[in-house]
Amino acid sequence: MTRQKDEDPLGEEVRNLFDFDMFGEVSMVYGCKRTCSVVSKNYCTLATISRPDYIELKRNINLSNFEAQLKKNMCFYDDPLKLFIEYELNKIEYFRDLSPITKNDIIFSMEQLKHSEGELISKKG
Repeated sequence: MTRQKDEDPLGEEVRNLFDFDMFGEVSMVYGCKRTCSVVSKNYCTLATISRPDYIELKRNINLSNFEAQLKKNMCFYDDPLKLFIEYELNKIEYFRDLSPITKNDIIFSMEQLKHSEGELISKKG
């Protein structure tokens, strides 16, 4: 099923979620910051699980197949930032031949830092 994409007045990409769609799985699996904001346009019912509870479930129940399927699905995400980082990684020969899941493991585990012009990024020693 193709999901509808629109743009809001602020230039943000907008997607509509439907019954049984999920969001927040990237942050749950990788422990990174959330990759999107979600706004309800109507009444909705939402089920949630926190990352600590997810980790506890992983410890007590074998969720490896579930997590593997989540990671496989994430390979098809077309988030502009994810695609940009993947494009840049592919410029480096070492990363080019990695599996899509391994690339996602790297991408979603990266810490994102913003630097001002002229700011020291790394210091010798």
